[in-house]
Amino acid sequence: MKLRKIITVFLIMLLALSAVACVKEKAPTEAAIVNGEAIAWEDFEQTLSLEKKIFEMRWAQQFGPMDWSTEIEPGVPYLDMFKQDVLDKMIVNLLIFQEAAKNEITLTQEELDEIMAEFKSDFEDTEYQEFLAMYDMTEETFVNYIKTQEIENRFYAFFTESLNTSVDELQTHFDEKKNQFIQVGASHILVYSIEEAQEVLDLIQEGYEFAELAMEYSEDFNSAIMGGDLGYFGKGDMVGEFEEAAFSLQAGEISEIITSDFGFHIIYVYDVKDTFELNEDRVRRDFYSSKYRAHIEKLESEATIQRNL
Repeated sequence: MKLRKIITVFLIMLLALSAVACVKEKAPTEAAIVNGEAIAWEDFEQTLSLEKKIFEMRWAQQFGPMDWSTEIEPGVPYLDMFKQDVLDKMIVNLLIFQEAAKNEITLTQEELDEIMAEFKSDFEDTEYQEFLAMYDMTEETFVNYIKTQEIENRFYAFFTESLNTSVDELQTHFDEKKNQFIQVGASHILVYSIEEAQEVLDLIQEGYEFAELAMEYSEDFNSAIMGGDLGYFGKGDMVGEFEEAAFSLQAGEISEIITSDFGFHIIYVYDVKDTFELNEDRVRRDFYSSKYRAHIEKLESEATIQRNL
C-alpha cells in the first residue's frame, strides 16, 4: 500500500473519529440525542470498537499492549474516559453535519463515488479488502468515514472563507503569539565526549564542511545521513539547553559546545524564520484553526444535547 494512502487513512480515522449516525425512527437505545437527532447505541458501539483498534495499534508501536483497565484517576479506568471521548467527538460531528445542512453544504452520491474510486485506484489486487479486514471494518463504515471527513472539510472551507480575514488581523495574531511561530532551521553534530566535541569544533573552525563532519562523527544517525540536518523546529520542540542555544544564533552561525542529557552538540543554524512574512501561511492556518475551534465550542454550548453514556 502506498505510504500516501496509509497517511491519508490514519488522518481520516484520527480527525473524523466517527461517522455520523442517521436518525432512526425506531432506534432501541440512543447513545446521545443532539438537537433532536439520535446517535444510535449500535453506531456508537461500532465506532468505539474501530477507534479502540486504531488506538491500540498506535499505542503498541510505542509502549506495548494497551491495558484499558489502567486508572487515569481513582476509580476511573482509561476505557471509560476513551468511551466518553469517542461519544463527544460523535456529537461534534453531528453538530457539524447539522450546521453544514443549514448552509446547504452537501455531498452528492456521485461526488462520493468519485472520491472512493480515486481512493481505491491506488490499491493493488486485494489490498483494499486487506485494509478493511485489518480494522475489522465494512466498506459501508469506511465510506461513512470518507463522507464525514469530506463534509467537515467543506464546512471548514465555508467557515474560513466567511471570516474575510485581513492581513492586519493575521499580523496581530502573529504579534500576540510570536514565540509560537518563530522557527529555526538547524543542523547538529552529536558526540558522547567533550574531547571529541572539541576535536570536531576545531575542524569546523579550520574550514571543514559541517555536513561532512556530521556524516562522519555524529551519533545521531537519523540526522547524520542528512548532514546533521534537523529541519525547522519551534520553541518547545527540543530539550532546553539545545533550544536555548539554537534560538540565540543568527542564520549562518555555529554554536560552541552545548551539553545536554543526550551528549555534546555543535549546532549550525542555517535559517531563522522570525517575521510575519516568513510565517504567514502558518499564522493563517493557526488563526483559522483557533476561530474554528471557538465556533464549534459555541455550537456545543448552544445545542440541546442529551448524553446517555
